[in-house]
Amino acid sequence: MKATPSDRPPAIFGQRPAILLGCALLAGLALMLGFAAFDRSRRAQLERFDEPTAVGDAAYFTTLAATLHGQPLHPVSARRYTFRDSQMRRAGRDDATGFSIYTYHGRLPKDDDVAKPGETFFYLKMSREEYVRMRMEGS
Repeated sequence: MKATPSDRPPAIFGQRPAILLGCALLAGLALMLGFAAFDRSRRAQLERFDEPTAVGDAAYFTTLAATLHGQPLHPVSARRYTFRDSQMRRAGRDDATGFSIYTYHGRLPKDDDVAKPGETFFYLKMSREEYVRMRMEGS
């Protein structure tokens, strides 16, 4: 038997827009889940924290040969300096070993007879709050 217009159920007002809106919301949710999964897979790259001070650096330098931006660093003396790790700022990393090289941001000791005014020294961490002083070749 053929359906006549009187046999069909009455059309619901807004049915088509409601279906389209529901499909769009589901597609948006699927897109958000896809982005969340993508971000979660890259968490190690996205949530990297870099501490600019020497606090927590447990990679202690053991040999006295280092380079900073291609410039060799040489030890000033065998004396170990005691500075708070929070006063040390990273100047870079040794190209070969990856050890951090620091500069000191504080007042030098009064008995420091090596330092000249305006001279920049670099420090390698030997142990917790202990550093060896280095200077660039030619300075």
